[in-house]
Amino acid sequence: MTPASTIYKNLLLLPADLNRLKVEFDIESAPDQWALMLNDKGRLPSEESLVFYGQTTAYSEAIKLVQDVQDERLISEHFELNLEAIPHTVHSIVLVAASEMEPGTGPKRMNLTKEACIRLTGLDNTRWDVTFKPSKVLKGKAKRLTWGAFVRQEGQWRFEPYFRVERQFGISTILKAHGARIDKTEEGRSLSV
Repeated sequence: MTPASTIYKNLLLLPADLNRLKVEFDIESAPDQWALMLNDKGRLPSEESLVFYGQTTAYSEAIKLVQDVQDERLISEHFELNLEAIPHTVHSIVLVAASEMEPGTGPKRMNLTKEACIRLTGLDNTRWDVTFKPSKVLKGKAKRLTWGAFVRQEGQWRFEPYFRVERQFGISTILKAHGARIDKTEEGRSLSV
């Protein structure tokens, strides 16, 4: 923790001059990482407001999902955020980890037997680690984890860690809660807002 940041009632107030961030996830399993950019009504205003493995950038790379792939295998993912370039219509950026569907076997569960950590790093290498310790009840049963959200308030961004673990699979239910849905088409799946 640096003197430039403040923690107030589980909120991490980011320094006013901190505009570019790298957001990494340290989790035992490797779920898909999603970013949902919501308006002041908590809705996805457009298809561009979602960043995931099928759409890795939004708003001219104001937010970008960077994937480290080796031998056609995903090793890790992280987000790069330019908070200054996020449109003013975006009120919050919700970060979600959702486990994948395994063909023929149903949803793969996240292995939450160890601590999970979200790491925020500024360009000057200032770093904040926010750690979540899963309860014994949730170990091995999680299908989705909402890490938290960046929220803009009075022109300043803050990070609110949620660490909300859910047993319900997939991203579709959280998209529906924010006014979007995934439709199945002949070409695959498409997002409707």
